[in-house]
Amino acid sequence: MLAHRAAIRHFTTSLPRCNTARPPPSYFTHDSGHHAAQTPSSGPGNRSRSLTDIAMVIAVGTLCFLAIDNYRARCELQAQVEQDRIKLAETQEFLTRQTNAARKKRELQILNERKTTKMREMKLALHVAMLRAQLQDHGIEPRSIDDCVHEYARSVKMDNSISNVSGTALWINDDNSLKGLIPSPKEYEERGR
Repeated sequence: MLAHRAAIRHFTTSLPRCNTARPPPSYFTHDSGHHAAQTPSSGPGNRSRSLTDIAMVIAVGTLCFLAIDNYRARCELQAQVEQDRIKLAETQEFLTRQTNAARKKRELQILNERKTTKMREMKLALHVAMLRAQLQDHGIEPRSIDDCVHEYARSVKMDNSISNVSGTALWINDDNSLKGLIPSPKEYEERGR
């Protein structure tokens, strides 16, 4: 233990002692001694510190610029997204209106064609009824419906077509003697208006 105390004493006595205590630097006193101690020396350590400070200012300025630019770009992109969303909604609404208008036009076309067909059929049926009455008035028995159905199966041809809504076209063979006696359906449409 004695050796331990001697080692501690030797260690504490071998350290250099500062007899002069310096007060902390003050910027409010005009003491020339203190002022001389506070003036920065133009050594390499002080110079690298000023370069570090300049680099720090440049880095902070660059980060501020990037942050502002990023915020501005984000705001512009948000505005662009909002405009695109509005344009998309307008386009969808326009396409919906166009689709509905085309559907209504097609439905109206179908209804008009059905109406025209029904009117033509009724005019033709009325014409047939008048001709049958005329035959009966002259004492001639008109042909039966069975004869008509048999002639239809033998002479009438059918072809599917996309030119009209119903998609069906009917005609009589050219070699049939009744072809010249069949009125054109357009005659019934033109005269009944």
